Amino acid sequence: MRRASVFVRGCLCLLGSPLLSASASTLWVDANAPSGGDGTPTSPFRSVQDAIDAALGGDEIRVLPGTYHESIDFQSKSIAVIGVGGPGATTLRGNQDGPVAFLRGGWPVLDGFTVENGSGGFVPGIWVPCGGGILIHGASYAVVANCIVRGNYAARGDGVAVVNAAGVMHSSVIELNGGYADPSYCNIEDWGGGVLGHSSQFWISYSTIRNNRTTTDGGGAVGVSLDHCTIEGNTSAYGAGISGCYAVDCTIRQNSARSCDASDAWAGGADGSTLLRCTLSQNYADFSAGGARNSVLRECLIRGNAANPWEGLGRGGGLQSCTLEDCLVEGNRIFASAGGPPGYGGGAWGGSALRTVFRGNRADIAGGVFGTTLDRCVVVESGGVGALGAAITNSIVRDNAGGDVDPSCSVQYSNIGGGSPGVGNLDACPLFWDAPGGDFHLQLHSPCIDSGDPAQLDPDGSRVDMGAFPFRRDECLPTVPIGACAAGPSSNGCTPTLTTTGSPSLSLSQGFVIGSSQLPAQRSALVLYGTSCGIEQPWATSTRCVGSPVQRTLALSTGGSPGACDGSLGLDFHVWRTTQPHALGVPFHPGDAVWVQVWYRDPGSPLGSNFSPGLRFLCCP
Repeated sequence: MRRASVFVRGCLCLLGSPLLSASASTLWVDANAPSGGDGTPTSPFRSVQDAIDAALGGDEIRVLPGTYHESIDFQSKSIAVIGVGGPGATTLRGNQDGPVAFLRGGWPVLDGFTVENGSGGFVPGIWVPCGGGILIHGASYAVVANCIVRGNYAARGDGVAVVNAAGVMHSSVIELNGGYADPSYCNIEDWGGGVLGHSSQFWISYSTIRNNRTTTDGGGAVGVSLDHCTIEGNTSAYGAGISGCYAVDCTIRQNSARSCDASDAWAGGADGSTLLRCTLSQNYADFSAGGARNSVLRECLIRGNAANPWEGLGRGGGLQSCTLEDCLVEGNRIFASAGGPPGYGGGAWGGSALRTVFRGNRADIAGGVFGTTLDRCVVVESGGVGALGAAITNSIVRDNAGGDVDPSCSVQYSNIGGGSPGVGNLDACPLFWDAPGGDFHLQLHSPCIDSGDPAQLDPDGSRVDMGAFPFRRDECLPTVPIGACAAGPSSNGCTPTLTTTGSPSLSLSQGFVIGSSQLPAQRSALVLYGTSCGIEQPWATSTRCVGSPVQRTLALSTGGSPGACDGSLGLDFHVWRTTQPHALGVPFHPGDAVWVQVWYRDPGSPLGSNFSPGLRFLCCP
């Protein structure tokens, strides 16, 4: 059976491929076959290279499971070499005398192999060995699929090197490449422990790049594009995860920027890269930029990265000199070693941020940000001053442990804890939707709405809001708890729950149910709600969570078995509001917040009744 397609980023590309020759043949290889075969199923070749030598353009070579102690050269042929048993059963094992698989020219396909024990080869323009495991050079479009590339060494691209070529690698693992086991290793400039792209257009998708090591740059990857990949556990001095890459929907975690000679190291996660919808977490750097340096990040999560300056000024536990848009930067830190120089900017050092939240970052100096330009940002819960030396506009900086803004900051049209001199600044509770839960959207009556720079507009055409999220009445935000309003036990030991199911969309006439379970059975209970505020008022063994004015709904029996905790209650809020025209809040409008809980009769409690926990939801169109 002939394979007549080339995989391109999740699609089958059928047009223009030289593999579509009508006269293509299928050749077979079996490591256990006697020598002298002709490639037929009954007389397969014993060597993969013998099959390649015999193949013509468009042919497919099918390799049966086994370990093949050889390196292969595609000889610029547009052929497909396929390990029919997959990489767990089929291995190409080199002898550290060049790349294990050399894909040069044409439209080569390598699919279904473990590729190991290579040492790279030479190509024009690069005078050091490249591509220890797989070397792709001059290919019009190369495809590597379903492969494991491990235990290879080279000065450029220990696992895979792509030079002056185009192509894709998908559904593969690149691991444990690089890191020579001899004292001269630290004197070698080694780039791209997992994979290196040079003057190429090469995508890697749905793959894992892990536990690779280089001395210099890009422990995981250098100079390639990455799509839905995991890059983890890699090590290098700079850009331990990736360097000079474009990454989309990737996870970059637990990489370490460490130099093997104990000198400075930067950028545990990413260096000089562009990232979209990526997560950088738990990366580390021995000097600065635990997460990323000199990179552009959009819609990214930067969490739990760390840096530890050994010598010189440490910059950025999470980020150094990066451009951020619509990101969350939280739980990053930079602290000096004992007796070492201080670390500046737990969340970020330098660079700029737009519509970004900095939460819970820590540093010796400036726990939130240092010298960063902030526009429509939130900086909260920093361990240390929230912002130092920063230019701040249309932002909210509050509740930071060491103070909110240093006098060195330039601040205007922002909400600052304790106030700040400058045009348009205020000091007021921002009314976040759920700050304890990490949701920094604004509630309807927030003083930050339409309070930013009057020369700037939100997407709806109104004056820009302060903070990372412009207020929108058409958003359906998640239901959240009311503060610390947890339920206490009833007199017979029941601890009720409160949940909502369905959407609070006002376009619906039914289907948004407020429900409570684990109530005392056979008791009278009702849903009550308010439209102005939540409170935390002790009540018997529970807490009253809804502030006045309050609307009580119809009292019903909780049902269940007497004396048990299997009682329940449910109210369809949409049915209630559409059938009770004079109830509190009716007619509701998008953006209205509602505080709700369940009251139930509890004769054995001190006040004769008790409450469920409280929730808050937002009406939307």
